[in-house]
Amino acid sequence: MRVVAAALPLALALALLASWRSAIPDRQDENYPDLVKEVRLWPGVVTHVAVFAPVMWRQMSRFHHWAGFWWMAPVVLLAGRRVLRRPRNRRLLIAAAGPPAIAWAAYSVHWNPGFLASVTWERFLIQGAVPLLILLARALADVRRRFLRPPRRQWRWTRLAASAEAAPFE
Repeated sequence: MRVVAAALPLALALALLASWRSAIPDRQDENYPDLVKEVRLWPGVVTHVAVFAPVMWRQMSRFHHWAGFWWMAPVVLLAGRRVLRRPRNRRLLIAAAGPPAIAWAAYSVHWNPGFLASVTWERFLIQGAVPLLILLARALADVRRRFLRPPRRQWRWTRLAASAEAAPFE
């Protein structure tokens, strides 16, 4: 009985996955291992850039989608570059660069890289956003620590107020 109770959520999840996948249209681009063997990745990385790079740039420059995020992120990382000395933060940078690197490779071997980039580039950016946002938060914290002083506490006024409350009529 316990096995059935434990297997029920798994079975429901697999049924949901199967129903979700059945609604995805076949775009004839799911066979990337064969594409990489046939087309070779190296020439496509260089030759297809002129087709998909402008599409990527246009999508990253949409202000109503990103509000200038891709202009500000490099500035923040440059200002807080000291955080990249730590291995954990370098791993976050690699994790953030992973999805765009996979997209670049996919666009390099695809026969219609401009269309594929227009459909998927922002999705790849969002997949790499979580580690990038963590890294940006750490960089901003470093900038704040180095350049902005924390607000001064009014210890003198606090002590004076505390002493006035303790003995108001002395």
